[in-house]
Amino acid sequence: MRRRQSAAPARLGWDERLTTGAVVVLLFAGHGLYGADSWSLALRLTAGAGLLLVAIALQGWSGEAVARTARASVLPLSLFGLTLLLVAPIPGLADLGRPDWVRLDTSAALLETLKLLGLAAFAAIGCLIAARDQRARLTLELLLAAALLYDVYAVVAFRLFPHTVVASQKVQFLDRLTGTFYSPNVAATFLGMNAVLATGAVLDRLKPAFDPAFNRSRVRPESAWFPMLVLAATLFTCVLTASRAGIAATIAAVAILGLMEAGARRWSLGKGLLVVAPLVVIVLAGVVISGSPVAARMAHLSSSDRTPLYKLSWEAFLRSPLRGWGLGSFDHVNMSALTPQTYIFAWNARSAHNIELQWLEEAGALGALAMFATVLSLMGAALMGVVRRRRMTTWLRTLLAASLLVILHSQTDFALQNPSVAAQWAVLLGLGLGLSVPRSKGSSRRTRDET
Repeated sequence: MRRRQSAAPARLGWDERLTTGAVVVLLFAGHGLYGADSWSLALRLTAGAGLLLVAIALQGWSGEAVARTARASVLPLSLFGLTLLLVAPIPGLADLGRPDWVRLDTSAALLETLKLLGLAAFAAIGCLIAARDQRARLTLELLLAAALLYDVYAVVAFRLFPHTVVASQKVQFLDRLTGTFYSPNVAATFLGMNAVLATGAVLDRLKPAFDPAFNRSRVRPESAWFPMLVLAATLFTCVLTASRAGIAATIAAVAILGLMEAGARRWSLGKGLLVVAPLVVIVLAGVVISGSPVAARMAHLSSSDRTPLYKLSWEAFLRSPLRGWGLGSFDHVNMSALTPQTYIFAWNARSAHNIELQWLEEAGALGALAMFATVLSLMGAALMGVVRRRRMTTWLRTLLAASLLVILHSQTDFALQNPSVAAQWAVLLGLGLGLSVPRSKGSSRRTRDET
């Protein structure tokens, strides 16, 4: 009996393609405008996410996407709803559990809550897109294409106009690449995410070369040249930021992704080194070409002036441990605690430079734990997807590694305080949730061979 062949996956509709393109355009518009690092730009980014989510709801494929991802979304949505109840300035609830001397800044808390809702919208967009593998793959490929264009712009602008950021004059970091952001450390987190995505694309394209049993007619190893180019450009650009923690987190995340993929594919040590060696060469080339800024900072990896700032935030948390001081209260709380001893390192600190401390100080133990549980539930779903699914597992591991990079760098920096960087991470978390849902045998024929 002749074996029945699986039907080829149906092509994406124009509305699906426009949606994936709109997500990438919205994200990179935010990146290009200083990372949407102002209240007005952040709210515009939030409004854009809300409008895009409404546009998706009006499209024909959204019903199937909601039905497919609804069950997987229950836990993250419930935890996020709990987070909102604990951190939003809701009359009658906002002051419960706070000491009498803590006065909530309602306007700041409301603005931060709106930004959180915007991030939830971005995550929902990613989840609905990834309900179909082809849409998720196209979104990730468009992100890589946009990342390459960004790298070219960032390097050229850094070489030709080192004292400007977009249309503004730099006041610091004159010898470090910042791209379109005010801080090179924020740029490093953003570039690191893109480097991890490019690594995942390379590994996905090279599966036929490393696994003889893989169907070579489906994916060709020579098709990996584009993600390799993106990876090389992004790593090189990341090195020019001279962000010690950013570069270290990027290398760690890429290495962990490589190890996860090697373990899953049962690669030999030689094949693993074949993938890692070019990355080392690119990083070293960036250090040499960039000159003294990177080398000088790398020579002082152990130096840190943030321990006093951490201590200040921890002491603020202990004064209001249950509910914190309210979202958006960091500047006010820090300024009120300034002394001649703390002034030198805290007068212009915009954040705690540690995401856990920032949330503990502002949201207290209850709000912080609810938010951390929300993120972990999304990452846990992606991890379960690696176990339950046979396809798109390389991309699921890639999304996990990208999240790991963000968390690692957020231990010493404040990239997640930047709205557009946080928005891109939210999209990646949503993509992981959508991709984690197994594609049942009885599902639409058009999704059978989407890999």
